[in-house]
Amino acid sequence: MSIHYGDSVSRAIKVQVGAPQGSIPAATLFRPHIHFLPSIFFRLASHLFADDLAILITGSLENKFSVNIAYLEDKAKETMIVLEKYAQDKLLPVNVNKTKAILIHNVTAPN
Repeated sequence: MSIHYGDSVSRAIKVQVGAPQGSIPAATLFRPHIHFLPSIFFRLASHLFADDLAILITGSLENKFSVNIAYLEDKAKETMIVLEKYAQDKLLPVNVNKTKAILIHNVTAPN
């Protein structure tokens, strides 16, 4: 890979896959790939910082705990399918070893 700017050409850099980590081209090329990532989760809150993504799936206080758990599991599966397709389309692998889930709840009885 080399960069052409006007009449100048940078030295050639051998790149097998992607761009050299920490380089300006890597950051510049990475941003457009993830810019629209939060928007694919249109009914969920999501937060993106660099290459880290947090997706928030919330239940309902009006539902029983067991109903909420079933809903959250289904929604998480749907969300992972959407994320997997996005990652495949953009050639951005998801690091499964760094993927975590957390459940925060307060069991209340519906009236």
